[in-house]
Amino acid sequence: MASINISSNNPLYLAFRSAGPSADLIVPAVALNLLTLVGIMLNGAVLVVTVKSNSLRGSANFLMALICLCELFHQIGHTFFLFVVISGINFVSLLTADLIMAPTIFALNCGLMAMLCSAVDRLLSVISPIKHMDILLQFKYVYLFSYLLICVIYGAFSLNYVLANAFENAGNPTTAFVGESFRSPVGKPTDEHTTNTVINHHFID
Repeated sequence: MASINISSNNPLYLAFRSAGPSADLIVPAVALNLLTLVGIMLNGAVLVVTVKSNSLRGSANFLMALICLCELFHQIGHTFFLFVVISGINFVSLLTADLIMAPTIFALNCGLMAMLCSAVDRLLSVISPIKHMDILLQFKYVYLFSYLLICVIYGAFSLNYVLANAFENAGNPTTAFVGESFRSPVGKPTDEHTTNTVINHHFID
């Protein structure tokens, strides 16, 4: 864990670093967590239904359950932001936030790749439904494990990239909002460290 760089001149940090519990931070955090609470319940319901129903064992159901599981961890991660602002701390170091939210960051990126895998699976089922069915009948577990492996690798790769940025900017203050875990100074986007640009940064630029 790292201490906050108290010499930071970021306007948001300067405005709230000694403010204690502030409605300007608490209200958005509470609103966000109320919304995520609904998401947690709905995603949890999908997982329960999928596990209990023997008829939901296709590739689409598997990938949908994977997406819901990842979103569940993503949404739970927002509670740290709520804790930080309600406690009146208001800011923690970027490294501290990213280490605590590592499971959330991993799940978020794993879920993004799961969405892409789900789209590819649906495209294959439409373009060549017979071939798609044959693959599921003969190599179902290999097929599904391949998607899972791709998602895990992307999630781990993205987490590594985010943590590398966090170690480089360890003392930067952050409210622990999940979106800020991909940034450098609080509230200031740094595109080269955003996971949405990881692939472009490494393989295209």
